[in-house]
Amino acid sequence: MIRTICTASLLFAAMSTGAADLKIEDQKEESYVDAQALGRCAGFLSFMSKIYEAEDKPFQAKDANQKSNGWRIATMGALLAAGWKSENIPRTADSIYQISETNWMAALDLNCRWPSIKKQRFVCLKINPKNFTENS
Repeated sequence: MIRTICTASLLFAAMSTGAADLKIEDQKEESYVDAQALGRCAGFLSFMSKIYEAEDKPFQAKDANQKSNGWRIATMGALLAAGWKSENIPRTADSIYQISETNWMAALDLNCRWPSIKKQRFVCLKINPKNFTENS
């Protein structure tokens, strides 16, 4: 009788641990997806900062650049939540950021895709409306 109860208890504990591990993995995956989105928005804001500089709008350029730095830091936090090693986080966050910025510069260089810029701005606005104003 005790053996049956112990076996059932161990089986239940093992199943519970497996479900908890699965939930943690799902949260890590979600955090990584968030890190990608935040990094892309950081790169987009840096790109917009350069556009504002070219348009001789120094205050908007500085504002977009500062927001970009904040989003890069948020990217690092999301990577940390995703379980990344601390020594890899800054390089990974910068890579996501730089890839996004380079993609936007290349798109502008190719054919000046303003509708795509407005679409990306809307995506970033949905992620964090408080940090993304009409001027960004």
